[in-house]
Parts: sequence; structure tokens; C-alpha cells
Amino acid sequence: MTKTKAPKVKPDSLIPAPAVAERLGIAEKTLHRWRLSGHGPRGWSRSESGRVFYRESAVEAYLSEREARAAGEVAEVSPGGPELDAA
Repeated sequence: MTKTKAPKVKPDSLIPAPAVAERLGIAEKTLHRWRLSGHGPRGWSRSESGRVFYRESAVEAYLSEREARAAGEVAEVSPGGPELDAA
């Protein structure tokens, strides 16, 4: 029986902060504030030159979480809609 090698997993790619801000539809300054306050995508790092990069997987996870949260909020409101008082 021969052993097959598992395929090599590509390391998580890094995305520069300006590209992440564009992808999220926000200003770079907003992304900077989020980073300082612990909001937004996790998994960021600063290069020796001072540039900030985010891991692709962290950005994807943040976007998925944000979509799920938005879908949950819509689902909570949409079944019956707001109730009207019978006047």
C-alpha cells in the first residue's frame, strides 16, 4: 500500500488595509478606528515598514458573520412586521 501525500495548503494570503477598506465599503480611517477599538476583521498584522495587512480568512469570516447578523435581524422583523395598534 502506498501512502499519498496530503496536498500542501497554501498559506493564508495577506490583503493590505486599503484593499480591505474598499472591500468593506468603508473609509481607511474607519477601518483604522475599528482596529484600535477591537471592531471589524480580526487577524491583522503590521509589517516592518508599518503597513497593515489582514488575513484573507479573517476578512471572509468577518463578512460572513456580518451577513449572518444582518439576515438574523431581517428574519426577526419580517415574519409579522411591526404590529399596529387597533385604534
